[in-house]
Amino acid sequence: MSSSTLPYHEPGIVDILIFSSFLLLLNVVNSIIDRYLFCGLIGQILIGIAWGIPGAAWLSVPLQETIMQLGYLGLLLLVFEGGLSTSWAALKSNLLLSVAVASTGILMPMVLSFSLIGIANATPLQALAAGAALCSTSLGTTFTLLSSSGLVTSRLGVVLSSAAMLDDVVGLVMVQIISNLGTSSSFRAVTVVRPILVSTAFATLVPAVCLFICKPVIHSTSLLRQRSIPKWMQYAPNRSQRAFLVHVLLLIASVAAANYAGTSNLFTAYLAGAVISWWDSEHAATRQTHNDELNIPVSATASVTDRRESRSISPAPAQSPTGINEKKVTDEQHVISEIPTGSKVYIEFFGSAVHRILKPFFFASIGFSIPISKMFSGSILWRGILYSILMMVGKFACSLWILPHREWFLALRTGKSSAKHLGIQDLYPSAILGFAMVARGEIGFLISSIAESEGIFSADKDSQSSAAPELFLIVSWAIVLCTIIGPVCVGLCVRQIQSKMASQGTDRQDEDFDNTWGIWGMLSYASLRSAGNSSRLCGRFDNAMVMGKECSKGNYYNTSPALSEFFHWLQRAFSSDALRKYVTPIEPVSIVLRLIKHPVSGEAPQVPVASRKSGTIYEKRLIEGYISENGTEPATGEDLTVDDLIELRTSRTVRPRPPTLTSIPSLLGVFQEEWDALTLETYTLKQNLAQTRQELSTALYQHDAAVRVIARLTRERDEAREALSKVSIGSRAAPTNGDAMQVDSSGLPEALIAKVDETKAMLEKTRRKRPIPEEWATSEEISTFKPQRTSESLYPGGRILAINEKDDLALVGGSDGIAGVYSMSDNRVLHALKGGGGSITSGVWAGPKAVISTSAGRVKVFERQEEAASFSTHAGEATAVALHPSGDIIASVGVDKSYVLYDLTTSAVATQVYSNSALVCVQFHPDGHLLAAGGEDGQIKLFDIKTGAQAATFDLNAALKALYFSENGIWLAAVTDSSTTISIWDLRKMAEIKSLDTGSGRIDSISWDYTGQFLLTGGPGGLTVQHYSKASKAWSEPLKSAVPAVAVAWGKGAHNIAALDEGGVVTVLGGP
Repeated sequence: MSSSTLPYHEPGIVDILIFSSFLLLLNVVNSIIDRYLFCGLIGQILIGIAWGIPGAAWLSVPLQETIMQLGYLGLLLLVFEGGLSTSWAALKSNLLLSVAVASTGILMPMVLSFSLIGIANATPLQALAAGAALCSTSLGTTFTLLSSSGLVTSRLGVVLSSAAMLDDVVGLVMVQIISNLGTSSSFRAVTVVRPILVSTAFATLVPAVCLFICKPVIHSTSLLRQRSIPKWMQYAPNRSQRAFLVHVLLLIASVAAANYAGTSNLFTAYLAGAVISWWDSEHAATRQTHNDELNIPVSATASVTDRRESRSISPAPAQSPTGINEKKVTDEQHVISEIPTGSKVYIEFFGSAVHRILKPFFFASIGFSIPISKMFSGSILWRGILYSILMMVGKFACSLWILPHREWFLALRTGKSSAKHLGIQDLYPSAILGFAMVARGEIGFLISSIAESEGIFSADKDSQSSAAPELFLIVSWAIVLCTIIGPVCVGLCVRQIQSKMASQGTDRQDEDFDNTWGIWGMLSYASLRSAGNSSRLCGRFDNAMVMGKECSKGNYYNTSPALSEFFHWLQRAFSSDALRKYVTPIEPVSIVLRLIKHPVSGEAPQVPVASRKSGTIYEKRLIEGYISENGTEPATGEDLTVDDLIELRTSRTVRPRPPTLTSIPSLLGVFQEEWDALTLETYTLKQNLAQTRQELSTALYQHDAAVRVIARLTRERDEAREALSKVSIGSRAAPTNGDAMQVDSSGLPEALIAKVDETKAMLEKTRRKRPIPEEWATSEEISTFKPQRTSESLYPGGRILAINEKDDLALVGGSDGIAGVYSMSDNRVLHALKGGGGSITSGVWAGPKAVISTSAGRVKVFERQEEAASFSTHAGEATAVALHPSGDIIASVGVDKSYVLYDLTTSAVATQVYSNSALVCVQFHPDGHLLAAGGEDGQIKLFDIKTGAQAATFDLNAALKALYFSENGIWLAAVTDSSTTISIWDLRKMAEIKSLDTGSGRIDSISWDYTGQFLLTGGPGGLTVQHYSKASKAWSEPLKSAVPAVAVAWGKGAHNIAALDEGGVVTVLGGP
């Protein structure tokens, strides 16, 4: 068969059973867990773990990849559904509170996630990725909780759903940022800034296009459809199939545009759904306006079922003041009612497929990437639980925004009996808000999975290891626990409230009846706005409004279930006795108006009127006087005339004065309460004044400190620039015989890499098995060493001493910038070597060549008396030099935080690698593949000289003074500044295995012998030899001499020792 086709094969029964059981269990487990714990997605993730690679691996890898791709399609549709469910009216009325809750839910987890730096040794980027994964709130879980508790249309539900959507919008943007950071080899500002700017542009341009372009088009096309287009044209554009096609094209175009623009596909999918939701709301407003013109009852278009049932019902001619006949009203009502909305189209075409197949596939695909077998190790478990607690606390802080702070404080301050209403029940709304925000879900798993797959959670992004990083497991623990605990706690609170309300329902005279929800249980702004028949009730909880036409008594109970529920709540909020004092019989509109305070006088209006422009309620007498004087509306400042006022007609009720206020004791009690309130207000003002003063003084101190810091930084910048200019001038002026070009931090050239590998291969085979030479000095011989000869003061302030065993020569240098070649056998200086400025800091023999470094930053190579090469690569003092075992490579370190490698065969700089601190000493590993450098920050840094990468670090408690590798290739001896002890580090264990105290005071120099059994130390208090016996595995001290030394070195065969003191005197010790 041609390779261009895919042959059909009938799947085996095993494959069918595995896949069908997988799909069946995804739905069954989701239903069961959703019913009891409100978090069915956890069950789907567990099924994905069991059937996928982390578990039994019953699904093949290609099939898992296909499920993952279908699951991502389901995620796009889930986010699209969230956009379709966005209520713009509800979001607008509670925007500030929702933004405050969402901001708290975003910032607190992000800030607390930086605790991972201490908990799991995470980097700031890894902490940021973990915080991004834990800052989102599950929309699916949130909507499920609100539907189960009946709070979808309440203010608490609006605030919670709006905050969850805002959290997820930020989470969707963070998906792209984390993905970009993972794929980039280095951090760049554009990696973070570009998704934010593009997302902001999408979020800004889309509403602007909708407001200034789409809205006029909607209005024009609606009028054209209703007035000019023939009836047969009114049906075609409203078919569900065409609406489905338009919605799908909009979704695809948005996702494609986001992909090419560099922002999150999920964010633009959400925007596409929100645009369709806004479009539907604008059509609904146009239909409502047309209904008002035709006098079509709202109940006739309340729902699809109601509209279909009411097609044969038309109002009587007396109820049609516009004169439109019965048939026309019915036809217009039928055309408008058949317009499909985004939610209906989604449920009809996407709902079942997404809910039963694509969404389970998405959560199961997340389970494919969770290494469950490694999540139960001790270190992962306790850190995951600790991090989960921090994330719960961070999200639960959102509940602080709706706590009754003022009521609690007033009750505690006054001590009145009304404080009994401020019991534990007042904490239920805030607790539900906090626990609901704790619930994480799909976005959190998505971000953590992306961060793990892109290598952000790994210590080495280039590593190909299949082992999951610990940080990913800790974050997975936090998401799983939060996703379970949040919904469970919400369910417990809701059940407790329902139980309390059920127990109180039999006795409606209870003062606490139905007070558990408080104002948070009232219908939301969007629900009230859509309620009503001949009038529309729209408003916020703290400023309810009634506007429209005449409201007849009892009209609301028969026409609007939502409004009827609201008024029943009002009746339950007050006891029957209290209601009788205000109005008899009870009229809902009168109760609402009595709750309203006039914005000008602060009193309940007697003759209420509503503004057509803002809907605010005013007292007719006061607002007319205000308009005559100012011509504007007090609440908004917009232009307002008397014709813009609508009079609200309702029965006038007069509230009688309670009989208890007619006596003098009652009046005194009222005065006492007023005095208490005035005192509390005065106390609050004083407290605010003190806080303001404190903040002002703090701001002044911060300003002064900032000015000082700016001045200091400016001064340091100028000094740094001046020093840099001097360094640059010095580098150009320095003579050189080789290539002294400044080289970027990179690996060695290929020729030197080959030499390093050849040297390592040659030495590694023979070094460990190399026997101790027969002519080598023994411990007994070394114990007999005495001073044999002493030179005159050669170079005062001497700091370096290097022995050329072949010619019995010593390289000596001091603070006067001159080094010399000293013959130990002849006890004289053969010739001097000029450093060219500054003191001599270090020196080493490279065969017959002498290499020195100076405090002026120069490294010079001499062959006999002639200068063979000179380098000025370091920007500052060159503190030490070392010779590679191959004899052709020299290394130098300096205070400019870098080490430099030189090729002696070509007299060129091979590479320069920078570290994070000034370096003071350096030594090559005996095999030549590692370089150890000691820093002023107290760290020994091991570098791979081929790549320049830092392989390991050893931390000491002070700046390094000297270090030396043992010839066994395993031990590294190090001494810190002003230390009296030597630290022995094992490279295999990466730990300190021995600390030797010589008892001779400060140690300035150390040196291992060729066999690796003798360690020579020197200092102002004398020199010692420490001996390690492999047979007994113990340390001993065969020699301890009082000869002072700042530098020491072994002679040929370890038969003598050379020591240099601060006065530049060389002393040679040997046996008799």
